[in-house]
Amino acid sequence: MFNESGVVYGPGYTDVKINVPFLRIIAVLSAVSAAVVAYGIVRKKVNLIAYPVLGIFALSILRIVSVFAVEALVVNPNQLETERPYIENNIKMTRQAFGINNVDIRLFEADKDISPAEITGNREVVDSIKVNSYRHTLNFIKQAQVIRGYYDFNDVDVDRYMINGEKKQVFLSAREIDSSLISPSTWQNIHLFYTHGYGVVMSDSSTVTAQGQPDFLMKDIPTNNITDIPLDNPRIYFGELVSDYVIVGTQTDEFDYPRGGENESYRYTGDAGIEMNFLNRILYAIEEKEPKILISSQITGDSKIIRKRNILNRVISIAPFLSYDSDPYLVISDNKVYWMIDAYTHTDRYPNAKTFNGLNYVRNSVKVTVDAYTGAVDFYLADPDDPIAVSYNRIFGELFKDLSLMPEGLRDHIKYPEDLFEMQTTVLEQYHVTNPAIFYNGEDVWQKSRVTGSNNEESMAQEPYSLFTSFGDEQNLELVFTEYYTIKGKENMVAIVNVRMEGEHYGQLVEYKFPPQKTVSSPYLFTNKLNQDPEISKELSLLDNAGSQVEFGDMVIAPIEDSLLYVVPIYLVAEGENSIPEIKRFVISNDDKIVISDTFTNSLSMLFNFEAETPGEPGGVIDETLAREANNLFNDALEGQRAGNWAEYGRLMEELKRVLESMVGQ
Repeated sequence: MFNESGVVYGPGYTDVKINVPFLRIIAVLSAVSAAVVAYGIVRKKVNLIAYPVLGIFALSILRIVSVFAVEALVVNPNQLETERPYIENNIKMTRQAFGINNVDIRLFEADKDISPAEITGNREVVDSIKVNSYRHTLNFIKQAQVIRGYYDFNDVDVDRYMINGEKKQVFLSAREIDSSLISPSTWQNIHLFYTHGYGVVMSDSSTVTAQGQPDFLMKDIPTNNITDIPLDNPRIYFGELVSDYVIVGTQTDEFDYPRGGENESYRYTGDAGIEMNFLNRILYAIEEKEPKILISSQITGDSKIIRKRNILNRVISIAPFLSYDSDPYLVISDNKVYWMIDAYTHTDRYPNAKTFNGLNYVRNSVKVTVDAYTGAVDFYLADPDDPIAVSYNRIFGELFKDLSLMPEGLRDHIKYPEDLFEMQTTVLEQYHVTNPAIFYNGEDVWQKSRVTGSNNEESMAQEPYSLFTSFGDEQNLELVFTEYYTIKGKENMVAIVNVRMEGEHYGQLVEYKFPPQKTVSSPYLFTNKLNQDPEISKELSLLDNAGSQVEFGDMVIAPIEDSLLYVVPIYLVAEGENSIPEIKRFVISNDDKIVISDTFTNSLSMLFNFEAETPGEPGGVIDETLAREANNLFNDALEGQRAGNWAEYGRLMEELKRVLESMVGQ
């Protein structure tokens, strides 16, 4: 069942025809021999002891000889035919073990003649293409939205939200307090005063500002929220960056958030924490090796200690028998912040299935939610057909709730786990093949496409991308994760695999398979095209001056009808640690013609001969003086924001509003 020495993982022809029968005979003979040896010992007949031992030894030698003989004379001369049923079984069991046995395969022509009518007919998909890159967005947020030195953003999560009646793909990031950044790092500051983070930054992934910066929908402190998503309590006591305990309800008010030169205070009102009576103070002083817990006059009987605030550590403490996704993500629901964590069951003992990273069976059977304010943890059974999760639930007394009991506001934001998708797409490199002859000959092995992060950066493995798209059976936009494949050792793209996340289609893998005779550019191949295109190279050279560097953003390859639309944002990043990345150009292509312009709309117009849209009145021209004034006011306001000068920031924003109104009404 777990043999790794044959043509495929699991038993082969020789195992089934020779090894198993011999081992059964040896097992029976061993049982008989044990009785004979016992009888010989009792009767003191030494020859009765020797014969069974010699018999088992001879049979073992015969088994080894038979294995070599059958392999050499029967299997090797006609290996494919003799091993065919076992190859078929390995393919079937491996695909089943990793949940890739029901891939929806769709032939995709990948034509290079997208018509303007097709773009117009799919305008919702085109307008929703993610033009902001994950890494650059995080870098920008860390510069523009940290506000104070003790705040930090761990990462950026992608999700979909209904915003003002429109479904959007957005980036979200939590503003947490990092205790290692608190200065001075006194015990009182770390454990009594700076107790929680504050706020969420949300940006539209498909739009940028005139400066090429993320288009924020939620930002600043207190939260400037231009969406219709209520967020009355943005405080984050439980998160990804926190690790220290805090004590709330003390004689000292907690720091809430900065407002200009002053600090707003707060007192925790949630259910988290253990009351600090005298006995508990002694116990936790010993546990934390901190005598101040016992002797501090700031702590009273009404105070509570909140521990295990790191969300992964918290859920692991509750259910250590599950494995957890490496990237928890934010969800805004019910006026506050939650964390969603994907949990897995797995084993390396699934019969006849090949192992990957030490596993040969994995299921995302459990969804976990953590309230960022109270720390309340709920486990939901997402896969009732997984026997491992069901067994755990029986053992631990209904630990897992039914998924239907998850609040709708959270259930709407369930995503397919990226770690699982990465593993499945790795298995698909070899196990997309179901024909045993092709599998045996290794004729159609794929590899994930390589990609370059900038025009000078070396190639790297492509990570799954998020994409807002629609499928033939549904007209509504869906968030999917996407992986691009090439033939192993080549750069021509042969397939795109998506995983769906909405409703009844959740978890459905969809494979767009390209005709083998067509040349379709992979991300790596398309990047090479960009670097070799004279016009593109000229534009990039003009941008790539001393003191700044051009970087390619995340490439998006969006299926439009039977064609592919390639979109690459071009970032300009100043040298230095605290540089702010800005999108300065957009490259768009149908894998034939490549165009570059300063806006996404203009690039689209150039490629498909649309009339470029101009701000203001039809045919109007923006006054350059007003545009420069608006840009200067925005930059000055940003500087005031970073410095914490909120009065100056407000004044400049009012002035900017006046200038923008003048531009619109000119």
